[in-house]
Amino acid sequence: MCLLCYFGATKSSNISASLIKPRLKDIKQILKEHKNLYTYGMIFCLFFTFQALLNYVPFELAQILGAHSGAKTGALYAGYALGGALGSFLPGFI
Repeated sequence: MCLLCYFGATKSSNISASLIKPRLKDIKQILKEHKNLYTYGMIFCLFFTFQALLNYVPFELAQILGAHSGAKTGALYAGYALGGALGSFLPGFI
């Protein structure tokens, strides 16, 4: 992470990007392909399912354990992040 920030900061600043707001017509054109529609739909469902789980877990931990602290929730989230990182960097071994 530190190396990424270092190389990003030392890179030439002559690069510029122009952002264009997508029009509804362009979005419809992209989603007409079933592969794109399926991909965006899966990402949408995965994101909101995981978000709902992460918002629900601290309340459930407080109810089950009683003496609940933010450190326990942080450790749980760190475990999720570590599992996500390992899952994305090591797909051939899983």
